[in-house]
Amino acid sequence: RNMRSKRTRSRGRGGDEVELTRTVTHLPATIEELAEFILVGKEAVKAQQAKIRAINMVGMAENARRAALQDGQDMAKIVIYAEAKLGELLKAMTPKRDKQGSSKRTSLPTLPPNISKRTSHKAQTIAANPQAVEEAIQEAIKAETLPTTERVYKLVKEKERMSRVDEEKTKRLDDMLDVDIRRGDFKDVLADVYYID
Repeated sequence: RNMRSKRTRSRGRGGDEVELTRTVTHLPATIEELAEFILVGKEAVKAQQAKIRAINMVGMAENARRAALQDGQDMAKIVIYAEAKLGELLKAMTPKRDKQGSSKRTSLPTLPPNISKRTSHKAQTIAANPQAVEEAIQEAIKAETLPTTERVYKLVKEKERMSRVDEEKTKRLDDMLDVDIRRGDFKDVLADVYYID
């Protein structure tokens, strides 16, 4: 209901008729509508994946496979952008206050129905990492697959893990360089280490 497709036909090189599809998308404005949109969108992407598998198994023309793949990628991108928008809206939710006029927060914002903490966290993570969104989309297009929110989330977590590993390596290297090396007979040093227990 929020997507419109405009199809136009034109003549390509060599006189072949080419069908072009341009999709105009208006994402829902509320958290509840976005959650519903994402749920339906994910199911539509699954159906498109099944269609692509069926085309591959039957061995249909390459044009049919490419068209189905393009449609699936477009749907998947819209779902990813919708989840990012959901994350932005969830992050902007105002917390409840203790009493009228009080500036104390009593708790974290209450999540809307049908939005779990995990869903909220994932959506906010995707919203906070637009570079990972674009990277996952480009990676999927290059691999001729459909981009997913799961892949975006996984990319973000992989980058966070690699950043922590790099920080730990740097810290350990700095610690090693800061250690004063004892000078003297290494047998004595080893004996000291042996008798520490």
